[in-house]
Amino acid sequence: MRLRGLYIVVALASLVFYSCEKEYSYEGGTLLTPPDSIPVVSSADTMLATVNGSGWVAQTISASAFSGQIEITGSSLTGPPAVSLTMASTASPGAPYAFGSTGSPYTGIYLPTTTGFLQSTSGQLTILENDSVTRRVRGNFQFLATDPTGQTADSAELTLGYFSVQHNP
Repeated sequence: MRLRGLYIVVALASLVFYSCEKEYSYEGGTLLTPPDSIPVVSSADTMLATVNGSGWVAQTISASAFSGQIEITGSSLTGPPAVSLTMASTASPGAPYAFGSTGSPYTGIYLPTTTGFLQSTSGQLTILENDSVTRRVRGNFQFLATDPTGQTADSAELTLGYFSVQHNP
């Protein structure tokens, strides 16, 4: 009986000791990656960000290549909020690309509701991988999005963004 009690104490002590290494948070049952690490590459598509200070994880993701560009969109199962990124299909890993507005090859869009959208006015996209054979694209992003019409003062700050997707040809 005493031996069993000792095993329980050792197990609990180990749990407490090892659980202090990293802090993870969850949103809707989905693990949000801590900001000091990059998610591991997997075959599953992933898109997440911090939007105005709150964690957000896409539940559905689509990615397509067309006309020399790649468009990646992530959203909840029922629509907004959603995030869409557009980039040149030739974007290379390394130095960050600046997000611009309409007409720029690098654009970020945030759809907070079904009635409007906000477009990037500043920010950056850093490509970690762009494999033309496997069509896997991974990267980090952050941008400030505002109303492109200027009719409202609405804005959203997206930080700690990460995506890993395989796009359609």
